[in-house]
Amino acid sequence: MTIDIEPKDSSTIFPESNWYDSGSQIQIFAKPKWGYSFQTWSTSGNISIVSLTSEVILVKIKGPGTIIARMKENTLQRLSPIITIGILLIPTTFFVIQRMNKIREKKMMLKEIDRMSKEAEKFRMYLKKLKDEKKKGTISEKIYEILKKKYLSEIEKLTNEINRKTKKS
Repeated sequence: MTIDIEPKDSSTIFPESNWYDSGSQIQIFAKPKWGYSFQTWSTSGNISIVSLTSEVILVKIKGPGTIIARMKENTLQRLSPIITIGILLIPTTFFVIQRMNKIREKKMMLKEIDRMSKEAEKFRMYLKKLKDEKKKGTISEKIYEILKKKYLSEIEKLTNEINRKTKKS
């Protein structure tokens, strides 16, 4: 007696194909693998069905023949682990991307704060040189006051912007 499965590898069968004496009754079990469900049994040749209940069949052997256990592919069941993983990964991926964007924004803001700090420091250095030039007498009081006002204004703008960005983070 030959025992087959359709589609191949969709089920585990017990017992496997073997030689049996004429008149023997054999009980056969078909256990569908993950992603398949039992559909039907069919026989050919000199084998008759005595009884069957879905995954179990009792046959009587009268001579050579074949028994086929037919399984049906359950596409959704086969895909369910993939779908489940996808459903679990979507929020996680979204969170990771969102977090990466926040980190990127923070880095950009820190670079901008650093740039503004260096700019403010440059104006403080200009202001110091301006005082030195005034002491030497190389610039007039009027020019000193105009440039001093301009440099202090720039330093104040940059400091306020740095403070605003620092509070934001």
